[in-house]
Amino acid sequence: MMSLGAWSRRGSTLIYVLSLVGCASAQLNYNTLDIASTIDSLVTNQVLSNLARFIESPHAIPSQVAISTGTVSTNNTVTPSLTAPLNVATTATNTVATTVAAAVTTATTNTATGNRPNVGASLSATDQWTQTWGVSPLTDPDQLRRLRVLYQFGAGLISETDLLCNYPIIQSKGGGAAPVGTVTYPTSDGKNVTVTIGDPAKPKPKTVYQLRCQSGLLVTHPDPAFLNPPGCIICADTDEGTINLHVNRRLKNDWLRYADGPFGAPNGAISLGYHRNKYLYVDNPEDLAKFYEFSLFVLEATTLSATSATGQSAGKGSPIKTPAFITGPSILLQ
Repeated sequence: MMSLGAWSRRGSTLIYVLSLVGCASAQLNYNTLDIASTIDSLVTNQVLSNLARFIESPHAIPSQVAISTGTVSTNNTVTPSLTAPLNVATTATNTVATTVAAAVTTATTNTATGNRPNVGASLSATDQWTQTWGVSPLTDPDQLRRLRVLYQFGAGLISETDLLCNYPIIQSKGGGAAPVGTVTYPTSDGKNVTVTIGDPAKPKPKTVYQLRCQSGLLVTHPDPAFLNPPGCIICADTDEGTINLHVNRRLKNDWLRYADGPFGAPNGAISLGYHRNKYLYVDNPEDLAKFYEFSLFVLEATTLSATSATGQSAGKGSPIKTPAFITGPSILLQ
């Protein structure tokens, strides 16, 4: 029969095993939240490192990676092993002494040993988790040009007008009208009837997208899908007529401060950390909010690309209904 102590040890082992199994889902939830919490650090540290790079070299090429996927895996493995019955080893010794005469004594000893197989208990537990980010370095020249102008603006090296006129807006490739054809067939009275197949081209109101630059008015042909707030970097307030494009009003460049060390910052400054031997900081919480907003615009520029025949990227929604009428590169109106 198994002793009380043996049952207690076995019960403790089972409780430990069950607790490990129950912790797997909790650990997975914790790891998922943990990897999600690093997004802020991944984004902002990239932005700050590039800003410091452009402070050193105004015409540098940004070092930017796009975060594509995140993976969290949790693995709990438990392999317990118990064997029974208990280890029971007993030895019984019986000694009988017999006296035959006063000088002669005979002793007889009987020894009986009982032994059962040893009880065994083993426990192997593995608690392992893996957290990974999948990143894609940006190498597309157009994306890098957009980021370079944006970082130059964020570092205070260029003005809002420079950003407006040098930011490479994705151009619209336009779309053709529905095909139109005619079919002529004779009627029973000997006449011919012509039927038009397809929608005839409808006249569209003329829309002009223009940039007010130092050299004059630049007329361009942007893809309207990328001019919609709140995520647009270059935006349009309307969708018809003559449209003056402008920089998103939430995008500012008056917030960044830097010094060679923390002692160069004023009292009450909010530290952004050391990046490329520069101590970056902002003066107040309002400027800190502008920094985070700038980081979101960097993400926007990172993901912008013409991935379809129309030049529109997925997820941008329906474009403004009236396309620009000018094709090809931007031209300067004299």
